[in-house]
Amino acid sequence: MSGLMNAGGALSMVVLGMGAIGVLVTFLLAGVSFTKRRVPLVFWVFVPMLCVAVGAMGAWSGAGGIYETLSGTEADLVPGVAMAGVWESLTIDWFSRWVAAFMFAAAAWGASLGAIAAGDDTQWTPVSGVFAALVALIGGLAIAIYGIQAGVGQQGTIMAVLVVFAGLGVSIGSFKRALDEQAQRVAGMRFASSICMFLAVSFGAGGLFMGSRMDVLGVDGVASQADDLIAAIAMWGELAAPVITLGWAAIVVAAGIAFFGFFNELGEVVERYTLIDVFGTMLLMGFVGTVRMVEHSRTDGLFAIASNAPASILFPDFGADLAAALVSIDKDTTAVHPGEGGFGDVLVYDNDEWKRKYKWTGTGWDEDDTALASVEHNERRPLLAIGGGEPATAVMEALGTISDGKALLMLRAFEVKEDVEVPDELAHLQVTYLELELGEGADFETEIWGDAGKRIVNWGPVRWFGETEGEEPLVYIPGVFDDTEAPGLNVYVEERTRVKGLVNSCLPVILALDEESKEVGPSDKWCHLYEGVAEEIRLEALEAWEIPETQFTSMKIEWREGDGLDNDAVIDRFMREIAGIEYCVNELLEEGEEELEGKMDLELWMTKRGKVGEMRVTEKSKLQTPGAARCIAKRVKTAVFEYPEDWEWPEPPEDEEEREKWEAPPLPTFDIRLELEAPPE
Repeated sequence: MSGLMNAGGALSMVVLGMGAIGVLVTFLLAGVSFTKRRVPLVFWVFVPMLCVAVGAMGAWSGAGGIYETLSGTEADLVPGVAMAGVWESLTIDWFSRWVAAFMFAAAAWGASLGAIAAGDDTQWTPVSGVFAALVALIGGLAIAIYGIQAGVGQQGTIMAVLVVFAGLGVSIGSFKRALDEQAQRVAGMRFASSICMFLAVSFGAGGLFMGSRMDVLGVDGVASQADDLIAAIAMWGELAAPVITLGWAAIVVAAGIAFFGFFNELGEVVERYTLIDVFGTMLLMGFVGTVRMVEHSRTDGLFAIASNAPASILFPDFGADLAAALVSIDKDTTAVHPGEGGFGDVLVYDNDEWKRKYKWTGTGWDEDDTALASVEHNERRPLLAIGGGEPATAVMEALGTISDGKALLMLRAFEVKEDVEVPDELAHLQVTYLELELGEGADFETEIWGDAGKRIVNWGPVRWFGETEGEEPLVYIPGVFDDTEAPGLNVYVEERTRVKGLVNSCLPVILALDEESKEVGPSDKWCHLYEGVAEEIRLEALEAWEIPETQFTSMKIEWREGDGLDNDAVIDRFMREIAGIEYCVNELLEEGEEELEGKMDLELWMTKRGKVGEMRVTEKSKLQTPGAARCIAKRVKTAVFEYPEDWEWPEPPEDEEEREKWEAPPLPTFDIRLELEAPPE
């Protein structure tokens, strides 16, 4: 009860007070009706209806307060704050429905007293009374048993009690009918009792449905505890579906009770006063319905913010085309949830152009179709919806139009089969979000970098090497950070880069794996995006680093023959790999590799495309250990060099005799001498 009072605030006390007043008014009206006076239905339902209206306005007011809170909330926290706010604001609405339901039930008893005072000329109608009681008792018992078996919880028991209590009130007044001038009054009171009972069950069912949604979707609700969407759907089916069944079963039982309560008096019920009474009650219900519409104008909008509604709407259009938020953990593909959302405008990439499909208004979204060039971004970061196979340069284009270069990228969180129906309340769980940010200048001395879509990362001008090399990304990347103490990863996007490649590069950076629990959470590292070609970026990194010094390994490289390449640049690039070569050799020593001391002579040829073609140990080399040769090949094989733009390889002469004598110019060839010393034991 204390939690309810905290959530509902002062209005909870107001609703409780109205409940007490409603019961008191019911007693007074019951006393009046027992004196053989007609009490209109509208009098019985006025206070309960007013109570529900107060609850609805309380929810509307509470939602307004949450909107004000959201304006100063960090973007990442907005969905969570909004979701908590939705259910907190609706708590008073839920409470008012249950209070009104029991006021209606009390009114059913009060109106029955007027029917009992049937007058002098009466007739017993035991069939109506007994059957109304039996339907109430049997229906209430069945509802209670079903609620317990289905795990509906306390609200299911309350609903069963409500059905029995209100139903017995109707049955008490159904045992008599008047045969004199009191006939229409008595019939009207039986009708009022039945309608109050039906309203009690209907409003109770409304409270039951709302309470179920709060239990499943609220803060720390069962849906938030699900490991994936399939589990959430299963939980929804196990918890929400029985509640819906129970609620509608209660309404059906209530209809049966009402049938026995006044159907035999229908001829006396359908008269002028009753019709006016019903019309007045409908006006009250219309008033409550209008207040509810006002309430939903805020609470539905708040839920739309909490559930990132535009993303849920767009998801069916993209589906499997979206880049997936998947990582590998112990060789198993696992879905992850890198972000909760919290965005402004929604930009959609379709037919090779960006358009704003949803415009942020400050309190929600309006549909739109404005081209990116005409969009004026607001202070909230936009959401980018683009297929995973689209060029990542399109993402860079969109980020370039945003003042701070930040946006969210819509990802596919979970995938379900086509025959699995996703409830609307859970549709937002199908997507997740990756925060993107343009870099403002890379520091190659302190930051690592990588080519978008490539698994490896670089430390300075060379590929990083260390203990986690070759491991899964969520193990490999943290190993790089631990070794380099870099604050984040700079990812470079080329023309050939796809969106999914960009995602695969950033996910293992911004996420961290707990080795014990195998759970994935946020890391303290960032992922910044740049446009650039990897080998050109490597040249920039070369300028920031010197050739590393080694303890037990030395290497000398000389050009032998072949023109076209900048030989000094090739030698300098290969010399940068000496530390990685020494690390590889030391690993071989730890594995027990023999003969790793001495001099190894190798020759290396470059291809016409500027790549490492063939490398082999010469016959005269004193050290012939294949492992050492593999260490060199492993480090230099990915190097790529460019020939001058005006460089052309000589073509063989057209004359057949001259062609036979013609010798093709040699490919650029380099001699490598690797000298290894045995480290001290």
